[in-house]
Amino acid sequence: MLLISKVRTVQRLGYSTTFVPFARWGLGRTMSTTKFKAPTKVGKGPSPRSWEKMWQNGIPPGLFFDAGRCEPALVDLIAAKDAPLPMGLALVPGCGRGYAVDALACPGRLCIGLEISSSGAKVAREHLAKNPWAAVLLIDFFSANLGEGRFDLIYDCTFLCALQPEDRDRWARRMHQLLVPGGELVMDIFPVGSHSGGPPFAMSEALVRGLLQPLGFVNTLMEPPAELARSKTSAGELISRWSKPM
Repeated sequence: MLLISKVRTVQRLGYSTTFVPFARWGLGRTMSTTKFKAPTKVGKGPSPRSWEKMWQNGIPPGLFFDAGRCEPALVDLIAAKDAPLPMGLALVPGCGRGYAVDALACPGRLCIGLEISSSGAKVAREHLAKNPWAAVLLIDFFSANLGEGRFDLIYDCTFLCALQPEDRDRWARRMHQLLVPGGELVMDIFPVGSHSGGPPFAMSEALVRGLLQPLGFVNTLMEPPAELARSKTSAGELISRWSKPM
C-alpha cells in the first residue's frame, strides 16, 4: 500500500513552506517546494491578492466560479473502464474548493491541488479533510519547484481560461514539463465561445490544439460532455484528453 503523509503548510498570504514525503513512491523520491512570495499582479487579470480577497469575502458552493460539484465529465472519465485515467500522482492547478481533487484522489492515486490564495487553500483543505489521498499546496503553478516529469495526470478546468493570452504558451510548456512521458492532460475546456475580454477568456478547440499539438501532445478525446458542469450558462464546454509522447 502506498503510504502518504499529509502536507504540512505554513499558511500565510504570500508565503508557503511545504514538504511532501512519499514512501514507496518510485524510488522513495520526495517533492519539496521553496518559499513562494505571491506577486502583487499577474498580467492584467486578477492578482493573487484579488483571489485572496474573493475567498476572504466568501464564495458559497455553486456561486461565482464555484460549480458546486466536480464536473460530471470528469466523474464519467474516472468511472470509465475501457479507457481508465492514469493512476499514480495527479495535479489540479487552481483547484478552488477541491471538488476535482476529491474525485481523483483514491487508493493508488494521490492528487495534489494547487492554490495561490491562502484563504482558498484553507477552504480546499477543509473540504478535503476526510480524504487521505488528497493534499493542497499554497504555491504558484508556474514558479514552484514541482520537478520535471513527475505527474502521471494533470487536470485543467477553467485554469487556462483565467490566464492572460500571453501566458498560454508558457502554460503548455509547463504542462509538458510536469507530465511523465505517456502521462495525460485532461481538460474541461470552458467557456467555449467567442466573447471578447476576460478572464475568463473565450476558449475553443482550435486554440487548445494550437497550444498542445506543436509540443507533441496527442489528442485522444475531444467532445461535448453528456452533462454540462454549469447548466446556467450559455457558454459551451468540451472534455478532452491529451497524451504526452513517450
